[in-house]
Amino acid sequence: MESIGSGDLTYQYSTSIAVDPDGSPHIACYDQGGKDLALASRGDAGWDITHIDTDGETGLFSSLVIDADGRFHVSYFEKNHPPKA
Repeated sequence: MESIGSGDLTYQYSTSIAVDPDGSPHIACYDQGGKDLALASRGDAGWDITHIDTDGETGLFSSLVIDADGRFHVSYFEKNHPPKA
């Protein structure tokens, strides 16, 4: 088992894992520290974490799918975010 990311956080608001066409795993999750949607991708050097939506408290209950062409599709919940004008 490998540790990914922010230490002792519980990731209780769901994570979603998908494997790309090359066989590499990717995990979409809610980063409790920054309250952001994060994507962890496993490469040759280890895990790389990118925050892919940082607007408000966003990324809860994520679901990740990677299609046959390698395109990422993520659905998630955005909490307490004011409507955009």
